[in-house]
Amino acid sequence: MEKMSGMDASFLHLDTEHVQMHVSFLALLEPDPSIRFEALSRELVERVCRIPALSRKLAPVPLDIHHPAWVEDTDFDPIHHIRAIRLRDGTTKAELATFLAKINAQPIDRSRPLWELWVIEGIEDGRMALFLKLHHALADGVAGSRLFTLLFDGPQAEISDELGIVVEPPKKLALVREGLAARLRQPLEVFSVLKRAGKGLHAIVTKRRDPAWERGGTPMFCPRTPFNAAIGSERDSAIAVTSLSAIREIRSVFGVTVNDVLLALASASLREYLSEKDALPEESLLSVCPVSIREAQQSFEVNNRVSAMFAKLYTDLDDPVARLKAIHRGTRASKWEHQTFGRESLSGLAELTSVSTLGLIAKLYTKTRMASRHRPFHNLVISNIPGPKEQLRFMGMLAESMHAMGPVMEGAGLNITVLSSGDTLGVCFHADAVLVPDLRRLAAHFEEAFEELLRIARRERTLLAAIELASPEGGESGAANAMVPKFA
Repeated sequence: MEKMSGMDASFLHLDTEHVQMHVSFLALLEPDPSIRFEALSRELVERVCRIPALSRKLAPVPLDIHHPAWVEDTDFDPIHHIRAIRLRDGTTKAELATFLAKINAQPIDRSRPLWELWVIEGIEDGRMALFLKLHHALADGVAGSRLFTLLFDGPQAEISDELGIVVEPPKKLALVREGLAARLRQPLEVFSVLKRAGKGLHAIVTKRRDPAWERGGTPMFCPRTPFNAAIGSERDSAIAVTSLSAIREIRSVFGVTVNDVLLALASASLREYLSEKDALPEESLLSVCPVSIREAQQSFEVNNRVSAMFAKLYTDLDDPVARLKAIHRGTRASKWEHQTFGRESLSGLAELTSVSTLGLIAKLYTKTRMASRHRPFHNLVISNIPGPKEQLRFMGMLAESMHAMGPVMEGAGLNITVLSSGDTLGVCFHADAVLVPDLRRLAAHFEEAFEELLRIARRERTLLAAIELASPEGGESGAANAMVPKFA
């Protein structure tokens, strides 16, 4: 019997009438008139059957005394999960994104394995799309991306048997016995988790007393924006595409990380979007960033190995370079604080959470619209998921871009998720359709911010090269080099 972790189970119980904890993946496939729609669907059925993780379902513990188990669905039939639809011919990518947001908002049948796979035809220029919708309880972004990759052509399909363990359905008595044993071990686990987290918290508080220390982000120390309120059930999404090599070019010029650049682009787009609405707060926005704690030997596990880091976006700074440098310093501090608090602390706390209590709190929080009554915990979620290093193909059709769609949370009605595939970065903006009524503007601002920062980086690189060429060898070179800007 494979027990579900506390982190896996917590995502199950965060589902409410307005929140569906789904993480989904989209691939836009290049046109190939020789590929028939029916043949593509048949091929998907065969490939799904080679991935054991997609045939396991929930086995609840009687009386909800502990987390459910994962077991094999002995009645598994991929036909129940694979959906085919033809949209109006010439459907644009923007219209496709809106359609997928509505699909993503629909609950998944919990009596079957927790996923759906959509084959979509009718997209502009003869394109097709694959859309894999997973419940977050099944997989985090990294594991979900890996599952999606296994559906494509190539050698990765040969190792699919390693990804997921098939477990025979347990007897109810065995589930109860395991659940009671886990609860009896809990007092010791509570002490261990709280002791470790307490030590980390003390170290962080001590460090923050140093005036020279650049503090990381702090939950509930952020302003309210139009998308920080109780959410509804309507969703919208928009997509954008950028170049990973260009992002790395910006990174190398300013001496920052790829994540720093992506946060800076999100910050710039949010700043412009909120300014247009005369709603830009004086304080910086705060994002929560999922952090993978998956070790190399866990790369084939299908589960949740994730923590979270709070990152200030410095939306109060007007200059894009100053903002990027501030984000670099801030995320460096946030990473240290995350490590100090304990990468495993969030997972440990999730193990101690009462299953029924968490579900009750989540539903009550949604029902009372409590998110509109207090200061936001954070403003939005920004996630960066590493995808395949090379662009993939399905039945020979190139996946032109791949995107991931994360869940929209109560009180933070916007999620920005980035997924890499080869040299392409697919960006997906997913939001409450009422709180963020013109999401495409935000996506457009992201692309504009990318072009602006790339121009600045290339101009800076040209300037540095010119100064280096003009610097004579010898004594004066040191003086000339002293004039060269230094970037953190």
